[in-house]
Amino acid sequence: MLQPVARAGGILWLQISGVFFALFALFFLGHAWQTIRSAGWRDRHAEIYALLAAAFCWFTVSSFWRARSRTRGR
Repeated sequence: MLQPVARAGGILWLQISGVFFALFALFFLGHAWQTIRSAGWRDRHAEIYALLAAAFCWFTVSSFWRARSRTRGR
């Protein structure tokens, strides 16, 4: 009885962490957009924000991907 609960908890944990990663990605994407609009690519912070947004987008996708594969039993 403990194994299905632990499996469901693991899947839920991956989905919740994926949502938090998406929130961080949106945060960094918004800051990158604001920086690009105000100073263009001359400001190095725009590149850093864009890189962080891309990294957190990857974390989001990979987290949901892992949750989906665990749901299917792989």
